[in-house]
This record gives sequence, C-alpha cells and structure tokens, in this order.
Amino acid sequence: LRVHAICCLGAGASSSAIERIAGKEPPSPIWPLKDADQTTVARVASVPGVGHAVTFRRGGTTGSVSVGWLNPSGSQQTELADVKVAGDLAGTPSIATSTDAVLVAFASKHSGNRTWRVALATAKAGGLPKEASIFSVPPGGPGGNAISPAVGALSGGRWLLHWTEGSSGNRVARALVLDEHLQPLTPPVNLSPDGANAGQGAVFTRDDTATVLFYVQNDKRTHQLWGASLDCPK
Repeated sequence: LRVHAICCLGAGASSSAIERIAGKEPPSPIWPLKDADQTTVARVASVPGVGHAVTFRRGGTTGSVSVGWLNPSGSQQTELADVKVAGDLAGTPSIATSTDAVLVAFASKHSGNRTWRVALATAKAGGLPKEASIFSVPPGGPGGNAISPAVGALSGGRWLLHWTEGSSGNRVARALVLDEHLQPLTPPVNLSPDGANAGQGAVFTRDDTATVLFYVQNDKRTHQLWGASLDCPK
C-alpha cells in the first residue's frame, strides 16, 4: 500500500463564523454567524466544475437548516440561505448532488405535534433550495415518526431516499427512488430485519446502483452495522 499524498479541505465552526480549514493553514471565516457554535457538523456534496454544496442546522432543534455553496477552491461562492419549512423543529440535514441539481433532506415537525416527517428541498447545481416539501411516507412500514433521512443521486435526475420509521426502539430502515420532482418512482423497500431497531443510515450511489449502511440493534441489545446493495434501473 503506497500513499502518494493526503490533503484536507474542510469546514468547521467558531463562535462567530463557519470557517474554512485547508491543510495546515489557519482557519479563515466563510460565513459569519452569531450562533455558529450551535451548528451541527457540516455536510458537503460536490459538483465538478461548479463547487461544493454545504448544509448544516444552526440554532439547535428550534433553529434553521442552512445551505450555501463554496467555489471549487473552497472559498465562499454564495451567501447562506435558510430552507423554509412548515415545521418549527428540525433535525440534522443530509445533502446530495447530481451533475445539475442539489437535494437537502432533514426531519421536521411542529412543536405541538409528536410526529416527525422528512422534509425535502432541491435546487439547480450552484443554486440555493428555498423551500422544503414534506415527504408523504408510503404504507408498508410501522408508521409514526420518519427521521434521519439520507440521500444520494442516481442517473437520469433521480434520487435515492433512505429514512428510519417508527417509534423509539422499534424503527425500520426504508428506502425508495424519487424522480427529479421528488415524487416516488418505486415502491419502498424495508431494509432492516424484523424485530430489530434500525438507526441512522448513510447512502452511497453511482449510476443505477446504491449501497446503504445503517445501524441495527438486535433483541440482545447488540449494535451491528448492516448494509444493503440496491439496483435502481430506470
């Protein structure tokens, strides 16, 4: 095994700004924020020749999901924009990009409602999603909360959406394919085993295939890392 070079370009937060961290250089501010120390870990997805889309939640669960773009070198390309959504509570967002679009997904709910739902927002590559729509959870799962969404881009402008559904201690990992307008193209599939409690997932996609990794807690309270390979033909 031979390593030729290792480099790092990342985004972090101080108490007053989201900062750019490049190699051994000192952090430099990208987006000033009064509540930068209350942000979730930034998630990044890239479009070659366009830049890097960044998303995070700021201000805690009662805060906002924000999206911004860095140019290919990692400096600011756009201002930050908050994604509008009907709910007033938000979870940690995930993000994916295709060659010409960006998709942001996060859990959302009203403070007076017990049920979390998945919110989806999209825009053209380089653009900023302005408003999220609530994903209508299809039947076949346990119902209840839909949380921890993860997304990936497929060929033909399609997206793979993964989420966990159910009540605490009884959650199922589910997935389906969405079209470019965020409408379901396929029936959902349940990925986690019966009788287990599924957790946060991660999605990796390429062309018409996808891999989903997620945590499962079995009846012995043992945590395991499970994976599923999905074919997503047009």
